[in-house]
Amino acid sequence: MNYFTRSGKDATLAYRCCTNDDIGLYYSEEVTSINGLVPFVAMIGGATHAGVARGGSWHYDDSTSLYVWDSVIFQDPLVGSDQVYFAAQWTDEDVDHIVSNSASQQAAYNYGTYGGRIGLRGSTGTIKQAY
Repeated sequence: MNYFTRSGKDATLAYRCCTNDDIGLYYSEEVTSINGLVPFVAMIGGATHAGVARGGSWHYDDSTSLYVWDSVIFQDPLVGSDQVYFAAQWTDEDVDHIVSNSASQQAAYNYGTYGGRIGLRGSTGTIKQAY
C-alpha cells in the first residue's frame, strides 16, 4: 500500500465506468495484475471499504474459444484473507482499483489482443461472454 499510495511511483487509479471498451480495459488491468502476480488495491462501495486482490486464475476454453477469467483472490480486512470470488460475481460488485502503472500499460496491449474473446466464470461453472 505504501508503494502505491505514498510514493506516487507506481499507481494508476481507475474507476469502472462508461463504454464496453472502457469497462473491458478496466478489467484487463485487473486480470493483467493477477496474471503478473502484482497485487492491486480494490476499493469497494464508492471507496468506503478497501482490500487487496492478490491472485486469481484464468484459462483458455477450447469449446467457446474464449479466454476465461475464473476467479479473484481477495484479502478483505473485514472478512479475512483468501476470499475467492468467481469472476462474474466480482464484476457485479461496485469496485474501483489502484493498479501498478506497468500492469495498466500491459493491459492496453492485452485488451487489444483478446478484448472480444473474454469470458467470465460464474458460481455454477457457466461461462458467459464478458462484453
